Amino acid sequence: MNFNSADIGAFKDIWVFCEQRDGKLMDTNFELISEARKLADERSVQVVGLLLGDNASIWQNSLAVMVRIK
Repeated sequence: MNFNSADIGAFKDIWVFCEQRDGKLMDTNFELISEARKLADERSVQVVGLLLGDNASIWQNSLAVMVRIK
């Protein structure tokens, strides 16, 4: 299967790039995820939270809960 980046229909979910500093999730993550949830509900798509960085896996459960709350 080839990926066609010109196919806008392939981009349906709402992605939020989250941030952490000094081992703490930033408050802006919660604000962005809240707005993303509203958009996702309007479009009947999912919210995807992406957190990059060293030891980011310690936050995976917190982010998973935030992006799934409706």
